[in-house]
Amino acid sequence: RVHFKEIILRRFWIEDKWENAVAGKELGLDSIIMAHGHNINRLSDIPRAHNWKSIYNKIIGNEN
Repeated sequence: RVHFKEIILRRFWIEDKWENAVAGKELGLDSIIMAHGHNINRLSDIPRAHNWKSIYNKIIGNEN
């Protein structure tokens, strides 16, 4: 479980465009890709989310 202080010290980048998510990761941000039809076939080690609840759970550590 992630503690609140650990979340505050991280910078998250939520993006639906794959190239921008990769750029954010390269800049040191914790990128999360919002899954859409135009990025579904892109493979990456960047976490993928299907809705805002999933993003919230990833940030607080309840979901990989």
